[in-house]
Amino acid sequence: MEKRKTAGLLRVFTVALAVMLLIGALATVVFADETTAETVADAADTASTTEESSSFKLSDVLLVPIGFVIRVCYSLCNNYAIALLLFALVMQIILFPLGVKQQKNTNKQAALRPKENAIRKKYAGRNDQVTQRKMQEEIMNLYQQENFNPASGCLPLLIQLPII
Repeated sequence: MEKRKTAGLLRVFTVALAVMLLIGALATVVFADETTAETVADAADTASTTEESSSFKLSDVLLVPIGFVIRVCYSLCNNYAIALLLFALVMQIILFPLGVKQQKNTNKQAALRPKENAIRKKYAGRNDQVTQRKMQEEIMNLYQQENFNPASGCLPLLIQLPII
């Protein structure tokens, strides 16, 4: 029951964050004055000429697909605010499976924490290398028995972070 409550709170927090970002983007669009618009247009012209002269950049791996999704959202409604809302919704849908995988990994790690702490407590107070190595081997054996990879929780986060 508590896991569902935590997952629900996380989902509410994520949606609230997306809404705040949309409100901030909308406020920027609505309250932008004419000089800002001219500056942005000049910067876009400069960027387009720079992009034409330069070759492939690493940031294009993310920016091109995200730009495509934003353009598709804008073409559906012809309203920037609604397009940003649709974009946030699409990103939530795309990132949802990664979030679920990360939550499952976190729950499994929390379930293994008492066993890991018991192993650490068993070797507490001994700081020599042989004992530390033995402790690490026992922890790794525990992870292998439970089919748990401690690094697997990082991969979904590393994929989500640049997009968010």
